[in-house]
Amino acid sequence: SRSLLLLTIALHNPPVRLQAARAMAALHKAGFIHSDVKPANLLYTRSSRLEIQVKLGDLGGCQRCEAGHYVVCT
Repeated sequence: SRSLLLLTIALHNPPVRLQAARAMAALHKAGFIHSDVKPANLLYTRSSRLEIQVKLGDLGGCQRCEAGHYVVCT
């Protein structure tokens, strides 16, 4: 299935994991959290040099965080 393929790519490709982590860090720095992180919400494209690029998708469930406050997502 597509989800299994995406999970395999993510788990066995350190640059993909690093890009996903950087996308999450940028989202957190902007004051948001993603409440549905999973392989299917990582979008893959190729750069002009045919390198895999990872983008974080499905931002509709993002929640705003206030500085100094912890947010628990269920």
